[in-house]
Amino acid sequence: MQRRDALKRLAAALPLVTLEPWAIGRVAKAAEAAAGLESSSYLAERTIEIEIDPETEEAAVATSVAVSPNGQIVAAGADDHRVRLWNVADGSLTTQLREHRDWVRAIAFHPSGKKLASASDDRTVLIWDLDSGTVLHRFDISTGIVHNVAFRPDGKWLASSGFDDVVRIYEVEAGKLVKELKCSASDVRALEFAPNNQRLAAAGRDGSVRVWDLSDYKVVADIPAHRMRIRSIAYSPDSQQFATAGDDRKLFLWNADGSRSAALPAPLGLVFTLKFVGRDHLAMGTSDNLIRVLDVQSRREIAKLAGHTGSVAALACHEDTGLLASAAFDTTVRLWKPQGTGRPAATVTQLPTLAPPRTSITK
Repeated sequence: MQRRDALKRLAAALPLVTLEPWAIGRVAKAAEAAAGLESSSYLAERTIEIEIDPETEEAAVATSVAVSPNGQIVAAGADDHRVRLWNVADGSLTTQLREHRDWVRAIAFHPSGKKLASASDDRTVLIWDLDSGTVLHRFDISTGIVHNVAFRPDGKWLASSGFDDVVRIYEVEAGKLVKELKCSASDVRALEFAPNNQRLAAAGRDGSVRVWDLSDYKVVADIPAHRMRIRSIAYSPDSQQFATAGDDRKLFLWNADGSRSAALPAPLGLVFTLKFVGRDHLAMGTSDNLIRVLDVQSRREIAKLAGHTGSVAALACHEDTGLLASAAFDTTVRLWKPQGTGRPAATVTQLPTLAPPRTSITK
């Protein structure tokens, strides 16, 4: 209860932009008509309500989400210290992983689909065997909580970042630390490998991005990207560009060499998470409870997905099917399916809300 009360107090201090569902719908329809956009859109595939704990009489808040490589499982890490896995086809809960002692901030599936990594406020990174539900490897971080984990696309390495100024790289099979990379600032919340396995980008409190060449671990770019903390980095599927979102409410697209490609239209609220959906579409989860999708070529917003009643904290996308998963502070995980063969349009899919609206918060 103390944590939930603290989150509510934090929510009151955040500069959020909130629209009623009917207002969002009218704005989206007007934008679609004015822009002449296509009629296809993302549709709500499924809403997964996290169960209420009988002891606390509250549902857990999920702030990390991942889709398995085969697209059959969606997983979420939550503030009740658990990782949950659900069946995408019917939304049934298949597994709960319980070993962390504090908020699970980040999760990632191994490319094989047989392992999952999780990071927590309890200062640990765990690698799980999903067949047995047991911990294969445990890494203790003495210097602070862990914000993020990411597997290199080839599955050989796992990277983690957190409250300090170090990115740690672990060899997955051996379960050992192999490298520590110094960042330009502490509180590193954004971390991502390039899909071609060649580079790693990280960013934190000072608004700068550092990029390493993984062949020799040398820094190839130090980019003063934002004036405030960077929340998220997302590489394009071809590894030629990456996007960044900061607390300065700016959204930028960068070339692989660190030169700026474009300033993208950013929403009024904070952007907490970015994810490329195909080569040309960039999805973002925001503090106004929406998922927005931009066309990075035309630099236009082409989709706006409504339904969450809390800040959208995390996004994940299945590369082959385009299935988009979102986790938010409304204690739900939602699945969105792209419809039609054309690009998604700026229409709003409004989901039925089974639980009462909750305050939009982040931490």
